[in-house]
Amino acid sequence: MSAAPVLSIVLPVLAGGQAVDGELAAQTAALEQFVRSIDPGGELIVSGVGVSRMIPASGGSAMTRALDVHEPGFGPATRAGLQAARGEYVLTLDAHAAQPHEVARDLWEQRGRGEIVVASRYVEGARAGMSVPRRIASRVVNRVFGRGLSLPVTDLSSAFRLYRGDVLRSQRLDAADYDLLPELLVRALAAGWRVAEIPLRTELSRRSRDVGPLVRLGRAYA
Repeated sequence: MSAAPVLSIVLPVLAGGQAVDGELAAQTAALEQFVRSIDPGGELIVSGVGVSRMIPASGGSAMTRALDVHEPGFGPATRAGLQAARGEYVLTLDAHAAQPHEVARDLWEQRGRGEIVVASRYVEGARAGMSVPRRIASRVVNRVFGRGLSLPVTDLSSAFRLYRGDVLRSQRLDAADYDLLPELLVRALAAGWRVAEIPLRTELSRRSRDVGPLVRLGRAYA
């Protein structure tokens, strides 16, 4: 087996999202360029239902690996990507964000601050445009469950994260949907690892206004 890459990026793609409809090519190209600047042997894992049919059309190179999953949704796509990632560091992004490679760069530059670094919407300096329904629902969910789980993290549901690979692979993943995000933080903190937050600076208003994902996250911890 070849040596593990320095960096793996996992990009879950949800069926019907805007990234699927026409932006995956540009995102893939920009992320490949970013990974190559750090490690020419790095990997970009695009995971989701039917992504292998999208990657050839998007012009992905050998650095990009399409990982098809059989179940739709955030949880299956993210779990599959995380389990496949071989990097010393594993970075996860949201395919609906504008310029995700810029968020990746911010996270990478702060990698020394913790074993998990979260790009947060709720720390000083954050600029994350969201639709009003999602902003309200997200704020409520994060406050309620942050207090309920006694976590020193303001944004439990942010998918923009950088993990140290060995720490990530030491965690057992039981959650099946968006509750995967707080589960990883709970397990890491319980094991004594450091979790740091940095400001998230991106545009998320292109996301669906549907608050269903946040409702499902709340139910998982009800």
